[in-house]
Amino acid sequence: MERITSLLSGRSLNDSVLHQTPFEKSLRRRLHKVGSVLELIETENEYTPASALSSADELRRLMNTYERLDAELARVITQYIDVSLVRKRLFKGEEMSIKHVAYVIKTTAAKGRVAKDGYSKEVKDIYAAISVQNPLAPPFDLARPHFEKDLDTFNLSYQVLLDNFKHLVARVGPSNEFAGISPYSTATLQALVAQAENLTREIAVIVQKIFVVYEERLLVFEEIKESCHAICKRSRFVLGSHHAVYKELIALKHAIM
Repeated sequence: MERITSLLSGRSLNDSVLHQTPFEKSLRRRLHKVGSVLELIETENEYTPASALSSADELRRLMNTYERLDAELARVITQYIDVSLVRKRLFKGEEMSIKHVAYVIKTTAAKGRVAKDGYSKEVKDIYAAISVQNPLAPPFDLARPHFEKDLDTFNLSYQVLLDNFKHLVARVGPSNEFAGISPYSTATLQALVAQAENLTREIAVIVQKIFVVYEERLLVFEEIKESCHAICKRSRFVLGSHHAVYKELIALKHAIM
């Protein structure tokens, strides 16, 4: 988690944590070569397009669309990580975090009770399930083969904690033991649950947005590849297979594909 935080600090959206993954670095290298393709056909006077797909204008339009989607993806991934960090602190942080409050409940809720009534043991058992589960860092490398599995594990780590905390609140709530013990009142416990549920819903919405923008951006990159292929095919016809520009375009195309 510290590594993620350091990556985000002081970085622009175009230099976000998104662009630190191997796949994203590869994409950016390939986009740089696409820029070289565009520069070559814009400066080669003999080159003429046969269609929109093989024109410099279309390639430039696709590149602009890609950059817009890339910036949006970087923004929503940054938002996803930021909100996830807020939720992590709510679950495992200082005085009013869910884990700390659960510990306070465990150590104080059973005071004055008769041990044999089972209340103390039940509270301790619920707390034990909370104490062993740690909230995980948010996965963000969508190109990983098991990204969706990592995402499910990430979500489950919080759901297990929240379900057990809700169970704990439900168990101690009817006893009204915390009613006058600020800041650990029953209302405070219920507010913690509500805040955790709101953050979880917010993260789910952001994740869906990430998937949509990520797929849109990949589709645009495929169109960029098609445009580069059409440009190479057209340049062979217009310039000839021995022309230096054509040879350079072919080398760039292989690197892009």
